[in-house]
Amino acid sequence: MPWYFNGGQNNRTVNENWKLIKSFLERTVKKNVPTKRTGTKTSLPWVTDSIRKLIRRRDRLHAIFKKTNNNKLRDKWADLRSRIKKEVQISHTNYVNGMIGDIKHDTKPFWRYINGKKKKNMVFPLLKRIAN
Repeated sequence: MPWYFNGGQNNRTVNENWKLIKSFLERTVKKNVPTKRTGTKTSLPWVTDSIRKLIRRRDRLHAIFKKTNNNKLRDKWADLRSRIKKEVQISHTNYVNGMIGDIKHDTKPFWRYINGKKKKNMVFPLLKRIAN
């Protein structure tokens, strides 16, 4: 039998019993349930599965290099890093060229890409008033 029903439940009102149970549950949840929020990474459409695989390999190599401080691993890591950079550039160029080539049929992906590239200047209201 739980501690909040240790024979004294008959001496307390229903509301007092409910408050004991509720506080016990809240403390238990606060103590045992993780509260960290995790977000999902939005994937860029030009990053392919093979590039993701290379990125994971690069990250593993870097972690091993940091533990061992081996210069051969550092060189492999640097080579892989530059290879990934080139592959991403090529893949991005192909993605943009594919959108431009298909602009006659469907312009929405092209404009979504262009509008995503715009940098939005945020001027806070106070600064706007001072500037005027």
